[in-house]
Amino acid sequence: AVFPDGTDGGSVAFTTLGYTDAGGEDVPSPIFYSKGPNPLNEGLGDRMRRSETLGFDYALDFLAGEISDDRFITPMALWESYNNESSQVDATWVADKDYAAGDPIIVRSNNYRYPFNHTLDQAVTEGDTLMIKDIISNKLIIAVEDEVYMSLNSVDFSGAPDWWLISDDNHAGVAGMPQSLGFSADGNYLWVGTDDGRIFRISNLANAYDENTADVSSSNCIVATTEVMLPGDITQAVTSISVDPKEPNKVLVTLGNYGNQNYVYYCTNGTGDAPQFTSKQANLPKVPVYSGILEMDEGSDMAMLGTEMGVWVSDNIQNGEWYLASADIGKIPVMAVKQRTFYKPKFVISFIDPGTGGATYEIYHEIENYKDIYIATHGRGVFKYDVGAVGIDETFMGQETVNKLEMDVYPNPATTVVSVELNLPDRQDVRINVFDFAGRLIMTRQTGQLPAGIQEVELNISSLQEGTYLMQC
Repeated sequence: AVFPDGTDGGSVAFTTLGYTDAGGEDVPSPIFYSKGPNPLNEGLGDRMRRSETLGFDYALDFLAGEISDDRFITPMALWESYNNESSQVDATWVADKDYAAGDPIIVRSNNYRYPFNHTLDQAVTEGDTLMIKDIISNKLIIAVEDEVYMSLNSVDFSGAPDWWLISDDNHAGVAGMPQSLGFSADGNYLWVGTDDGRIFRISNLANAYDENTADVSSSNCIVATTEVMLPGDITQAVTSISVDPKEPNKVLVTLGNYGNQNYVYYCTNGTGDAPQFTSKQANLPKVPVYSGILEMDEGSDMAMLGTEMGVWVSDNIQNGEWYLASADIGKIPVMAVKQRTFYKPKFVISFIDPGTGGATYEIYHEIENYKDIYIATHGRGVFKYDVGAVGIDETFMGQETVNKLEMDVYPNPATTVVSVELNLPDRQDVRINVFDFAGRLIMTRQTGQLPAGIQEVELNISSLQEGTYLMQC
């Protein structure tokens, strides 16, 4: 491995497999990233990389030789699951002692040896070997002209990953130059959008687990590609595709380019034989939309867009009415909107020294930013929203906030009263403001003088309509 040279960045995908080893050292999560072709005019194999050290060095055996692309940014998408019941891959487990049926065990995944729990359905004796469904899964997708590739072992740094061609123009699949990718939550569907307005749905990925079932060159390939048409003669670039994390039938498509009438499309039958998209432009400004998400809370049909004129939100995408939600960001280009849509709990393995009886711990950390939304702007950096049912705490990442107070809100979600816990550096009068997503002040509460330290203030929210709000102290 060598140290990467600096240049313009491209696609990036972070896994969540990192942990703290028994010696207390943090082991970073593997990442995948690309850099621009200039100034060295490098091929894709030299500039798309994977790393176990957050990019300080990288593996040299990442891409297969046939995967090539000379664009500035090559689309890449990562799907992860820590409980993939559709997994077709087994992990090997060797009994270190005798076990009875019903005993719990810890199995190491093929993916970065990540541990998971399993209950034995049979008795085993010391030395027995069992093949157990590996529920820790990831899929890495790279899309180039007329071709889409998938790897299921991209985090195995002991050798080059296996790459399977899951769709291409020669097999009635993806045609054109892919620009955007979107996975369904279960990893079974991958949507591909091109730079000239074409959309393709790739299906059956949940059960495609080897070259025989996944590669289109195999007569036994189960992967299917369907071209899905947008209404009208669309030639705009497909800038993003978002599949509702709660419902794979609901799909949001955003488009770029100036001088057009429609920039947002939506469908509710995305897994059907003939998905039907309709425009949700309504009162949205007719400017390029660079990114969009369907918010993941149960019962929510909220959509959020990153546009040339800031962030716009629809509380119900079915109706398609939009309002500006850029009070603090401003009407500037928003190039990406992303939400953390899956969760994993903390997992701790204890090691007991038989001589001393002392314990050390291997710690696999909880995902703590579950449901958080990240907004990347052109010129003002990245904003992070800590999402809760009654509030969103906004932070401009990398910027220090003057007189910032530590605040916690619970219970969350809530419908009547919440407790706002404040950690005050000194005695002061605190004002609590609640804003809606358009930046309108909905509620305010003046606490009066509070002493230094941890203080609790109750806030009656029973008058608020169900939705997402910003809370400021």
